[in-house]
Amino acid sequence: MSSYLTLSARSKYNDALKAHCGGMTNGCDSIGLTQTHDARHQANIATIVFSVGLAAAGGGVALYLLAPKHHAEKADDSALYVVPSVSADGGGLVFGGGF
Repeated sequence: MSSYLTLSARSKYNDALKAHCGGMTNGCDSIGLTQTHDARHQANIATIVFSVGLAAAGGGVALYLLAPKHHAEKADDSALYVVPSVSADGGGLVFGGGF
């Protein structure tokens, strides 16, 4: 997304320089000033979109790397469980656990 915005802004800026500024940044007419300003504004938005995306990706990586790991060999000795039980005579619940 930010790549598209950046390339689009650059294209609009170059087009404005050619058409309304005589190829120089200090020779713009009013239309050229407006178009170059709009292109700079779009480039700033692209920078913000890129920064937010980079921060989100970095946060995701940090969250993945810093998340607590679950170790299967560590069993919790105090647990409670409830399991449904069905037989020919009826059904019920089985409670169990250890402390």
